[in-house]
Amino acid sequence: MLVPPEKRVLAESNAQLVAKAADIIKQLGGQAATAAQTRDMLNLNK
Repeated sequence: MLVPPEKRVLAESNAQLVAKAADIIKQLGGQAATAAQTRDMLNLNK
């Protein structure tokens, strides 16, 4: 979906982007992974 230039707004922080992404995932019936789950999925655990 294209957003017209007059409606485009820059995020104030990365946290704001993450919250928006998590909200979209939830609206679609999914669940966002936690930081620990993501590290595990990416094999980043030490």
